[in-house]
Amino acid sequence: MALCSPSEKKPVEKDVPLVGATPPGFDLKLSLSSQVTILDLIVFYNDDFGIVEEDGYLARRAKARDFFFP
Repeated sequence: MALCSPSEKKPVEKDVPLVGATPPGFDLKLSLSSQVTILDLIVFYNDDFGIVEEDGYLARRAKARDFFFP
């Protein structure tokens, strides 16, 4: 389902990333190298990858990696 502009009732396709899209400048091969990168992915994909507050960095990295490589 595409988003609609409030003033128009037409889909705003430019705001919806394509399936498989990654954030600008993101290289999946070098990814998940920091908690900031993981947080950026959470925001971009609007998905928490199953990460909970108690998870340490290694658990967060594993859960994010599992999202891309199930």
